[in-house]
Amino acid sequence: MGVFTNFTRKALLITKCRCFAHDECFKYAREILDKYGIDWQEELIKINKPQSLHLNSIMDNVTFYQDRFEILVDIRGFKPEEIKCTVTQRAVEVLAQSEDYSENNQKRMVLSRQYFLPKFANADAGSCCLSSEGVLLVTAPWV
Repeated sequence: MGVFTNFTRKALLITKCRCFAHDECFKYAREILDKYGIDWQEELIKINKPQSLHLNSIMDNVTFYQDRFEILVDIRGFKPEEIKCTVTQRAVEVLAQSEDYSENNQKRMVLSRQYFLPKFANADAGSCCLSSEGVLLVTAPWV
């Protein structure tokens, strides 16, 4: 990937968290969604219904704060061990891959997201939290 050639990559550990509505790590994300009048509780209801696959989830959201960035990714359907999150000073990459084999079927799901950052991030201080609903929060402070 060209994005990562000039910078050191840092793979972040995916931490399993409680639900989006109650876990402290999602506090600022909930506040920003509330601030802009986004009904994140309704979105969580959609996320919990497997038949309601939607491509334009409001849970795919990027917020730049003065001291850090926060990225929310709707990553439902993937287990923590199937998700890789890599951060450099200037970009974030989220990749998830899942394969399921049954008698005569093979199901493969892939999710790939790249986010370019407006300024340098401290990748060593980054973190990833995965809610019980499948919302991934990636955050790191600016350098």
